[in-house]
Amino acid sequence: MTAFFIYLAKVIVCSALFTGCYWLVLRNTQLFHWNRFYILTSVALSVIIPLLEIQIPTSYAVAPAIAEYVFYFATEPANVAIPTVQSEASPLSWTWLGFTVYLSVVFFLLAREVVSFARLLRLKRRSERMHTSETVLYCINDASAPFAFFRSVFWKKDIPVDSDESRCMIRHELAHVRLGHSWDKAMMQLVCCLFWINPFFMLFRRELELVHEFAADSESASEEFSSIILCMLYPKNYRDFVSHFFQSPIKRRIFMITKNKKTSMNMLRKMSIVPVALVAMYLFACNSGNENLIKSGNEEQILTLEEVDAKPMFDGNYADIGFREFVNRNVVYPPEAQKMGISGRVIVEFDVETDGSITNVNILHGADPLLDAEALRVINSSPKWSPAKHKGKTVKVRVKFPFVFMLQ
Repeated sequence: MTAFFIYLAKVIVCSALFTGCYWLVLRNTQLFHWNRFYILTSVALSVIIPLLEIQIPTSYAVAPAIAEYVFYFATEPANVAIPTVQSEASPLSWTWLGFTVYLSVVFFLLAREVVSFARLLRLKRRSERMHTSETVLYCINDASAPFAFFRSVFWKKDIPVDSDESRCMIRHELAHVRLGHSWDKAMMQLVCCLFWINPFFMLFRRELELVHEFAADSESASEEFSSIILCMLYPKNYRDFVSHFFQSPIKRRIFMITKNKKTSMNMLRKMSIVPVALVAMYLFACNSGNENLIKSGNEEQILTLEEVDAKPMFDGNYADIGFREFVNRNVVYPPEAQKMGISGRVIVEFDVETDGSITNVNILHGADPLLDAEALRVINSSPKWSPAKHKGKTVKVRVKFPFVFMLQ
């Protein structure tokens, strides 16, 4: 579960980068369709990039020549100190508690959206239909009308449809239908339910609603449309998939209608997503392969295991014997992992330095956060080794140590 919350943190940071770029470069520009693309793409990239693992080949390294030394042992109930787990005394996992609370909020928000969607479908079935020269209107008494919902336009009964202002508003709502804005809203509602803890997705959702209004507003004459907006009040909005005609804030809508569209910076603004995406990928998706990090420009300088004259020793014994005994004495099968039936193979990689100290400890292949953490704890508690030697000189050795956690 720790990995899940780390992923959430990465998503928040990624979305913060994209949001900051949007606010600095694209907000309040008349690149309505591009802004819509930017917001939707930024949300998708924020979710996807932390899941990627991109290996970056490295042709050089700062580390000295390292020989790789691998040995194996199994962590089984027969040779591991496994404490007795009392069901009534088992500690509460805060990570699982947090995950449960998070999922509970997600399900609550999703249920609320389903209810809102069903309410609109029911409203559509019960409404009266009015045919005009441009479309079919669903007439209702709801204060939020007029608004568009996917391919339907809902109209308030007490507003006449034969005036110039009404025809302008109908064209506005039809623009929402034609541009498919309800699909964007549905996607953003889903993302905000799944990632409700992310405030930047909430900002993007609100900004996308305004971008939709700007795009629909731009399809009418600016003077006529500005007069209509100023002469009408806007009611309280739904929180779902609909596109309202009276969408706040009014001041920004009028400003965007009357703003000069010509600017020489449009292409640069459009390309702003590229460097932000590259930075996010570099921070959260790119990894330098461990094998590449230990290579130097001259391949002949890297020692192999067969070239090492004296392998590293631990406690006066060869590592596969001495260190295995040390691990068996110190490793503890995590009680929570036992209770949940978690087992697996964890490969820990570390370096034995020329002074015998252990450095660069990391998980090369993990099984579960509980097992990974125990393997790292044991390795980090190791005393100094006797370093490897080659041609009379001590050399740095890279060790891969697999832990196999098995339950009977």
